[in-house]
Amino acid sequence: MSDDKKYPSHRISFSEIRADQYGEEKLGKPVEIASIWPRSNGKKGGLIEWHIDPKNLGEGVYYHFENERGQQREDHAKGQGKDQEKDAFAQAENRKRERDDRGSGRER
Repeated sequence: MSDDKKYPSHRISFSEIRADQYGEEKLGKPVEIASIWPRSNGKKGGLIEWHIDPKNLGEGVYYHFENERGQQREDHAKGQGKDQEKDAFAQAENRKRERDDRGSGRER
């Protein structure tokens, strides 16, 4: 079995159409509702894993995004992503670690 981690190739998000205080239609905040996983053995297409049943969603807009995060992590682990910006979670963790190393700066 391979040690390579598998990541979804695409993600599907949904934004509900809502009316604002003036009665104009606005899109709500997008929510991830599904992941699309690549098929094994190089077969075409993908398998959809629904996180939220689409029948329960109201009127709105669906978005289909390529998933770049998993690929960026793999490239970085292999040393290929050195020039790419680190993801936000890694940046936050590094800042926290640096703060802890320095101390809070409030000691007297």
